Amino acid sequence: MKKLFLSILSITIFSLGVNSQNVNTFNVNQEFGGMSLANYAAIQTNVGSNLRLTGDWTLEAWVNISYSTGQTHVIESYSTGNTGGFVLRVANNKIEAHQIENQSTNISTVTGVTTIPTFEWHHIAATLNETTNELKVFLNGVLDGTSTTLINTQNNNNNLYIGAKGDDQYVNGIVDIDNVRIWNFAKTEIQIQADTLACLTGNETGLLAWYDFENIPFLTDQSPNGNNGSYINVPSFGNRTYFCNFPTSILAHNEQNLSIYPNPTNSKLALNITEKVKSINIIDLTGKTVKTITPSNNTLDVSDLVQGIYFLQVQTESRITYNKFIKE
Repeated sequence: MKKLFLSILSITIFSLGVNSQNVNTFNVNQEFGGMSLANYAAIQTNVGSNLRLTGDWTLEAWVNISYSTGQTHVIESYSTGNTGGFVLRVANNKIEAHQIENQSTNISTVTGVTTIPTFEWHHIAATLNETTNELKVFLNGVLDGTSTTLINTQNNNNNLYIGAKGDDQYVNGIVDIDNVRIWNFAKTEIQIQADTLACLTGNETGLLAWYDFENIPFLTDQSPNGNNGSYINVPSFGNRTYFCNFPTSILAHNEQNLSIYPNPTNSKLALNITEKVKSINIIDLTGKTVKTITPSNNTLDVSDLVQGIYFLQVQTESRITYNKFIKE
C-alpha cells in the first residue's frame, strides 16, 4: 500500500512540510502492429461480488494520457444483452460515463465539457444518484457534466476491467492509471474535492474496491473486500510523485492563521493575514509547484491557472502556512 503522508515538522511554530514520494502507476498500452500485446487488468465479479453494483455509485481514478485516437478505457463493466453495467472513460479527451441497462438499446451517457490535456495527471470521477436521477462527471474535483438517467443500477457481468473496453476488452491508446476507487454511494462535489488526495486506510465507509498498483506483480484490492484481480498480458508500470491530502485538523489549524477569499475563485484571491508575506507557492494536486509569487500586496492573480484544486504555501517571517482553494 502506498505510504503517502504529510510530515508535520513543528506545529508549535506553525510550520508544515510536504513529504512526497514516487509511487507505481499502471501503464496500459494498446497492441502495436503485432509487435506487442495489449495489456489491461481484470477483476472477477461473479454472483455475490459487491462490485455487482445496485443503487448509487462513484467511480474515480487518476489518469495521464500520452496517446489516444478516440476512447481511453478506465473503469468498465458491461457485456451484451440486458446485463447492465457502468463505465468511466475518456472519449476524445473528455470524460465520459455510462449507466447501462442494455449496451445496444438502453444506455445513458454524460460527457464532460473540458478537454483533458495529454502528458498530465488528472483526477477523473463519475457518480450515479438514483434519487435525483443524475449521472455526473468531475475533472480534478470540479463538476464537468451532468445528464439525466432513468436507468436503475444493475451489474450482472462477470468481470470489471481497468484499461479495457467492457464488452470486448479492446485497448485503445496509452494511459497511466493510478488510485482506482469504487464506492457504493454518489459522492458530492465537496466530497470528491476533499478525497482527490485523501490518504485512505482501506476501511472507509462505502469503499468497495481500491487499486493502488503497488503490490507488483499482483493486482490487490486495498479495501477489506478482497476484490483482487489479475493483469492480462505483460503489464508495465510507471511512477509519479504524489502526496496525501493535508489532515483536516492541520488545515483547520492553518486556516485560523490565514484566510483567503473568495474561495472558489476565477481570478483574484485576497489574503487575510497579519504578518508580512515573504513568498507564496501554489501547489497542484500532484505536488508540483505551478507558480511562485513574491507579493507586493495581499492580492493574488490566479486567473492563469486551469480549473482545479490547489494549495497555497504562504511563507512569512515566522511560519509557513497552507490553505486550500478552488480555481473555477
